[in-house]
Amino acid sequence: MTKLIPGLLTSLSVFAAANPADLTYTKYAGSDLAPSPACIAAAATGEVYVGVDLLGSLGKGPGKGRIVRFVDDNQDGIADKHTVFAEIDNPRGLISFGDKLYVLHTVIPKDTGILSGMHLSVLTDKDRDGIADGPPEILIRDISVPKHNQDRGADHTTNGIRMGIDGWIYIAVGDFGYVNAQGTDGTTLTMLGGGVLRVRPDGTEMEVYTHGLRNIYDVAIDPFMNIFTRGNTNDGGGWNIRFIHHIQTGQYGYPMLFKNFTDEIIPALEDLGGGSGTGALFLDESTWPEKYNKTPMMADWGRNQVYIHRLTPDAASFTQKAEDFIGLSQPSDLDVDGSGQLYIAAWEGAGYKGNPARGFVQRVVPDGWTYKPFPDLPKLAPDALVKGLTADSATARLATQQEILTRSDKALAPAILAIAKDSKNSPAARVAAIFTYKQLLGAAANPALLELAGDPAMTEFALRAAADRLKQNADLPLEPFEKALVGSNPRVQAAAAVALGRIGKKEAAKALLAAAIPPTAKQSPAAAPKPPLFESKLISGNETAEIEISLVGVNNLYLVVEEGGNGNGGDHAGWFDPVLTNRDGKQVPLTQLKWKSATQGWGKTLVNKAPDGKPIQRADGKPHKQAIGTHAKSVIHYVIPGAMQKLKVTAALLRLQERRLGRQFQDPLRAACRHGHLQRRPARHTESCRHRPPSRRPFPRLPESYR
Repeated sequence: MTKLIPGLLTSLSVFAAANPADLTYTKYAGSDLAPSPACIAAAATGEVYVGVDLLGSLGKGPGKGRIVRFVDDNQDGIADKHTVFAEIDNPRGLISFGDKLYVLHTVIPKDTGILSGMHLSVLTDKDRDGIADGPPEILIRDISVPKHNQDRGADHTTNGIRMGIDGWIYIAVGDFGYVNAQGTDGTTLTMLGGGVLRVRPDGTEMEVYTHGLRNIYDVAIDPFMNIFTRGNTNDGGGWNIRFIHHIQTGQYGYPMLFKNFTDEIIPALEDLGGGSGTGALFLDESTWPEKYNKTPMMADWGRNQVYIHRLTPDAASFTQKAEDFIGLSQPSDLDVDGSGQLYIAAWEGAGYKGNPARGFVQRVVPDGWTYKPFPDLPKLAPDALVKGLTADSATARLATQQEILTRSDKALAPAILAIAKDSKNSPAARVAAIFTYKQLLGAAANPALLELAGDPAMTEFALRAAADRLKQNADLPLEPFEKALVGSNPRVQAAAAVALGRIGKKEAAKALLAAAIPPTAKQSPAAAPKPPLFESKLISGNETAEIEISLVGVNNLYLVVEEGGNGNGGDHAGWFDPVLTNRDGKQVPLTQLKWKSATQGWGKTLVNKAPDGKPIQRADGKPHKQAIGTHAKSVIHYVIPGAMQKLKVTAALLRLQERRLGRQFQDPLRAACRHGHLQRRPARHTESCRHRPPSRRPFPRLPESYR
């Protein structure tokens, strides 16, 4: 819970009018029972577990944390009874399945009052009396760095946990990282900085999933094992939110690469500006209207808002658009039960050290929602239990899977595989069956999974499941994965590449390299460009190119910035005051038109901003009204309305201060206006960085282009 945006820390009443009117809101539990709620978990059967943390982010001392279990007997949205499930320090993440409650927490001995460690543990309640049967059983020890927690508290520490349909527990690691975290099988790992860690529910096979993050608080996982986080950064210019789609083994660049070297990492889907991301949930419940369903719902403590992120598939990943969903006073976490009741924990101004008089839990359901009891899974017959994998609820599918695995009855495997093979079932049900089958049979599932990989709709998931457990990969053949690498589906290609890495056979290197460096397509003569409408000389320093060209007969206009022959290390360029003139002499700023496409060698092409998102300035210091900022090599493609007769624009370098070297630099570049098709020339590279400091060398090597 990073200290952010104090002006936004207002009460719930401010947001009530803006919340969706087709939802019903009730206060499930108030501050008398659920003060300072740091995390929340809903059992499929409707019980709600709230992690009360009266230490907040910065508080210290023992005996101020507990897990409270709530039950709503009449389903009116208000808890009717509660028990203190366990007294536990700094509860930071919860997952409920059957008689088990997984919890991420610290240990602060009462005799010393000094935090001794942070662990992932499991609590058991076999007699179902709402009270844990005994102390927590530790699954991962020292999952944060005790010294940092002792100095600062639980701020920026390891936080939320959530289970995927693959059966792994995924853990959001803050920028404290961890050193020599240890699982129950003796596996030890170290992560310097933030990322996502995963482990089996018994504490074995711990492994890093992704890294290069700063301060994530939770993960959202969809039915197809896409993982999303909303975490903030701190590069000296603000605590901006990065919305990230996590691809296994991915490096996301924080703190060294995420801002200026995005070609060396997997970049975030979007930088959303200031905020403080907290709890996360992927909602996939048929009891919810389509307009809210099948989306990541992400809480932002600093913005007092729960957001929906609208996703659009894009190659192996997505594009996204964030939308306000529910305004709430400092939401910290959210979860949903098997009947579709959404629960949101609100910090409500409890401060950075917790407050016993502030905080609550809100329940939200769609208008017209009716309660439907969740099945008592342990009492179901085998065929009825397996059928639960086809439910149209992600909560039901995951709970069903966990009960199947608890029974460990391999006789259920044929029926589960039949669900995976049947194209009449929903894709989510088939994927649930694939990962259940794999977990039930282990390596013995692989032959059937590789056969199922022949179904194009299931290739990605069958390959991913087959290679999901490192200890079960020794006998996997390379051929199905190498074949997938050369397919046309980028998601399948990504899954195959990750799987080959997990199989770990050096013979796969050739196929992986071929996929990483595909052959260059030859340029068709028909695509050769027409002569440029304008091409400048090399522009250096404060020089500009004053351009005025006719657009008569021009439908497609390309604004092109080429590097000046010495690499594109400092080629920050701008098109200043671009104005179109129509037949009647009326002037229209080009910035009012949307370009059809824009590419650049670094950063982003932006209107009225430099490629790094900062204010745009001409190198010569002269004023301007409108501008387009970009970076060589850049091509901006406009479709020009037929009435336009002329374009007038000034091309110039941008004024910028290179912070790491503490001096000004610009590289020369060339500006051009073209029409018709554009033929790109291959970029030229220098052997070494021309901006390398003469006496400082903080890394073993510097990139070829110092940007």
